[in-house]
Amino acid sequence: MTIAVVDDAGHPIQLCRMDEASPASVDTALGKARSAALTGLDTRVLEEMAGKRPALFTIGRVAVEGGLPLLHRNQRVGGVGVSGVQSHQDREVAEAVVAEFSRQGTV
Repeated sequence: MTIAVVDDAGHPIQLCRMDEASPASVDTALGKARSAALTGLDTRVLEEMAGKRPALFTIGRVAVEGGLPLLHRNQRVGGVGVSGVQSHQDREVAEAVVAEFSRQGTV
C-alpha cells in the first residue's frame, strides 16, 4: 500500500510506500491525492461522475475511490490518496488518515 499527501496545488508533501507495495501504486496514490486536492471532491464522487461526463477526466484526474480532500475550517488545504488494496479499502485508509490529521489538529 502507498499513502500520498499533497498540498492544495497537488504537490507532494509526504509519501509512504510500504514494503512489497507495487511501484505503480505510487503514481496511483499521488493521482488520487491530487485529484481530491484540486477538485475538493472525494474521488469516489469523481468515479460516479465519470460515467456521465467522461471528458472531465481527460485532464489528468483519477476517478477511482481512495482519494479524499483535506479541509481546514472548510478550506481545501490538500488531499490524501491511497493505493494498493481494493478501492473501498483504499478509501477506508484515506478516511483514517484524514481523521488522524483532524485529531491532531493539523487540518
